[in-house]
Amino acid sequence: MAFESPQNSSQKNSNLLPFNFQSEMVWWPYQSLSKSLLQTHHNASALIEINRMLADEMRNIARREQDFVFELSERILNRKNDGDHKPPETVDEIFESAISGIRQFNQAVVDAQVRSIEAFHRHAREAVDQKHQQAAE
Repeated sequence: MAFESPQNSSQKNSNLLPFNFQSEMVWWPYQSLSKSLLQTHHNASALIEINRMLADEMRNIARREQDFVFELSERILNRKNDGDHKPPETVDEIFESAISGIRQFNQAVVDAQVRSIEAFHRHAREAVDQKHQQAAE
């Protein structure tokens, strides 16, 4: 049994492959896939960053809401006049304040979500503009 040297087998294999591996067209699918994966990675990174910002805003809103609820409950429990010369708040006034506060918190949530969607829009617009710019080059 005779073994061929690596040089002899590579010469035979080079005759089997008619492609010119130095050509740009041979590497184009790999470059294209690489660019697509890079863009996907960039988009995923932007998505995570936008979601983190939204989560941070929502956490701050939840903290403010908790503080508001504690303040409201304290006002309800301390309805008596503690030496102030002004009359104590009525139950109706306290709950009107609660309703107003809830509306403000809901508006803050909506505003945070809108800012998040606007950030997604900006990122998508930048990606489209970048793609058009690359196509023009």
